[in-house]
Amino acid sequence: LSQFLVRKNTQVGFKEKILIDEGCKLKYFYFMFIFFLSSVTFFLYLYKIEDVSKESSAIVSFNVLQVGKQPVLEKSIYNANKDNSFFVLDKRKISNQSHTRSISGSRRLQNSYTLSQNNARLINIENQHFTRMKKSNIRRSEEVTYNELSVDKHQTRNSSHIEICKIILGEREFSFMHEDGSCLEEIDTSRSLAQIFLSSYLTHQARYHGYHVEYEHGCGQHRKDKKVIQEILPSPLAITTEKYGMMPKDQLQHFCRMIVKGAHNAGILDPLDILLWDTGSFQLEKNINSVSMVERLIPIVENNLYRASMQSRSIKTALTVGYGVLKGRDFTSDRIASDKAAIYLPCLDRECTDFAVVPYMHFLMHLPLSVHVVDILVRKRCIVSNPGFQNYVGDLASTVRQFSPNMTVEVIASEPSSPDIMARLIESEHTMCGPGYGMLCLFPSLARKDGRITLFDLANNQGEKDSASSFIARLPLNLLPHVSPPMSNFAVAFSSSFEKQLDVMRAFTQRIPEKKSGECRFFRGRVGKWSQDMVYAEHSQYRTPLHHYSGEADSFFRRKVQQGLYGDMKFRPPTTYRWDESRYESCGVSQITQQGVCNLMQSLLARRIFILGDSLNLQFAQSMWMWLTNSNFGDSPNERGKLNPNFKTKIQCFGYGEYTLQFIRNDELIENDLPVSIDEESKNCNTYCFPWTEEYQADKRRTIVIFNAGSHIHEEHQFKDTINRFINVFDSFNRIQDVVLFRTLVPGHWGCDRSGLRPFSSFSEYKSDAESNPNPQERIYAWNKFEAYNDYAIRVLNRRRFAVRDDSPQALMEVLDVYPMTTLRPDGHCSDEFRAPTLVGIDCLHYTLPGPIDWWTHMAFSHLQDIAIAEEYLAVER
Repeated sequence: LSQFLVRKNTQVGFKEKILIDEGCKLKYFYFMFIFFLSSVTFFLYLYKIEDVSKESSAIVSFNVLQVGKQPVLEKSIYNANKDNSFFVLDKRKISNQSHTRSISGSRRLQNSYTLSQNNARLINIENQHFTRMKKSNIRRSEEVTYNELSVDKHQTRNSSHIEICKIILGEREFSFMHEDGSCLEEIDTSRSLAQIFLSSYLTHQARYHGYHVEYEHGCGQHRKDKKVIQEILPSPLAITTEKYGMMPKDQLQHFCRMIVKGAHNAGILDPLDILLWDTGSFQLEKNINSVSMVERLIPIVENNLYRASMQSRSIKTALTVGYGVLKGRDFTSDRIASDKAAIYLPCLDRECTDFAVVPYMHFLMHLPLSVHVVDILVRKRCIVSNPGFQNYVGDLASTVRQFSPNMTVEVIASEPSSPDIMARLIESEHTMCGPGYGMLCLFPSLARKDGRITLFDLANNQGEKDSASSFIARLPLNLLPHVSPPMSNFAVAFSSSFEKQLDVMRAFTQRIPEKKSGECRFFRGRVGKWSQDMVYAEHSQYRTPLHHYSGEADSFFRRKVQQGLYGDMKFRPPTTYRWDESRYESCGVSQITQQGVCNLMQSLLARRIFILGDSLNLQFAQSMWMWLTNSNFGDSPNERGKLNPNFKTKIQCFGYGEYTLQFIRNDELIENDLPVSIDEESKNCNTYCFPWTEEYQADKRRTIVIFNAGSHIHEEHQFKDTINRFINVFDSFNRIQDVVLFRTLVPGHWGCDRSGLRPFSSFSEYKSDAESNPNPQERIYAWNKFEAYNDYAIRVLNRRRFAVRDDSPQALMEVLDVYPMTTLRPDGHCSDEFRAPTLVGIDCLHYTLPGPIDWWTHMAFSHLQDIAIAEEYLAVER
């Protein structure tokens, strides 16, 4: 430096020159010191990673990545020697881009390929130094031409559990291990998670038995921006063994011996395969229960993956596409949101060239009315690069919005490993996974304890390892009761060249349920409109007036018509409207008839219809009685001159005998010893709760039960207690043969005394009218809470249905959902413009009969017909 300054005519003093010279010397020694440390570190690193296996594996490395299931090479790479260090590869074929590599024993290999002995898997070893390979065991081959792989490239770190097992078996000394490739995998997330959970569990077991091993996955330790779910997982994982206890040492050794042997001889490198192994098959003591590895890992997955997903709730990943995607939302609830659903739609391959579609009706079947938020989750690459997939997702979002206007539908585009995607799958009460590449829905299925997860699969994917549904189908029975049996034959594959297949794809996705399948009960009454039909109006009139509070308006109207006061009007306008299905016309409502109910009761082998609940269910029972008897010998099922609402009547069927129609009023579905009488205004609860359990159990024949509560309950916690109590009491009867329907609550309409009211054309019109209510009437009677009441009841019944198992059967409980259609009927209330002069006050909750409630009767009849069809189908299947 001083000579340089002198040449540049720079004045350098003596002191400056000395300082420069000394500085150069210090720099020289500093450089040599750093070089020495780097060299030592480098050789220690090589010594650590280049350990050659004693059991004939071509190359042993912690960083081996699996690329595909079937190797395809053009020429042989290595020749086998007597010690089987390497072996001859059969000539296979690879297509596409070619690369030439010269292979030697101690050279750095980049993008080169090798195989373990007898292993039919292609291994990709990237950017790793491998030395100390015995040259005497390798005969250098000629230059080999490689072509770019045309097989799936799901890359999974699969050697950490093998190395841990080697320590347990004494084949390897103590080492500290961490993940690398598994941390960054963005597509095949399930294999990476399986690797991490399996290695963590084995480390915990090994340390318990005194083995010196340390393992931490270490994902995301040096990255602030956490892009994959693996980076959110705690490191090390929190391991719990309370449920199954620790594995005995000999059992652990046997288990590890099978892992190492399988990796070396059978090519078992996939940790997902190991999760299915029965650890009990390696036991030496007979008192050890047979438990699969996945059973041991489920508590660990529940604890760690659920916690990691909850920590990622603030991550927002959304992509704006052509048809519009809403922005990502923050998750703020501390508990699993019960009113959310998630639909995950993957591609059929890693490159997103092909995809599979499922008819929309199968998604809608698993979206109950209690769901208010639906997340449609897709791969970012699929939605951007595949126009056909865009069209499919857009149509699905539109269909869901139409099916339930109360639902908020979002399309979220991100990579499958996104923490946000995993969080939405785990948080959703109802999760549906379409067929495709990878098994993203596998670990959300393991992390959940409740809710419902539905898996769709292609018929030709059955048995494939890459299918989450086929994996779960091989798990022990009832291990995951919240996961439905895999649904195959419901999806069809389509190519990215969708132009020629667009019409075919739309026709397939728009398929409608067949009425003979019994599935219409999941769609009926949700999307439709009220149409005026004078033919139906003439058919819907009762033969004799209903002499009851519900029928007074109609009796008054008939007298006015006879007096000529209504001109040409023959029927009250509320009785002239017919419900028409808009989305699925094949699922139309069948009108109830006497002979139809006789055939239904015979098909179900039932002898009683038992209706229980409040005053609206009384009107429901009166409507059914009028439609089923409709004769001149009786004008009311109730005793004339009395306010006692309860009744019991027998109805004859030719060729089948008789069945019973019975109603008992009980507003809160409870019983006590207090006196109750409407005539004497004696209340034994907030209103009237007549005893019902003794009367119900007196008849042991199969019974159809229709119950309801909530119209007289103004607090949410009271309603929850009422529903829970009723279900517990009913199940205690052990009447597993009965069929039970919960009739949803329907709020009243403010200003029902306005003249000229007609049915609303849409749910949004009803909402707009309800929000314009200037009176506090809705809040006084808690009408604004009815929707939440319905949500809770539907949620409880769904969870009960999911929990029912063959070994503990229970009575069938379903929802008779009359809420969507009835909210569109502001007309026909008792206080409408045709009200009876005897009516005191304003009643905008109850309806007059005949009227809109008659369609509850038609809906119940149609719903029970579907159940009969489904039972007949199941009987044939058995």
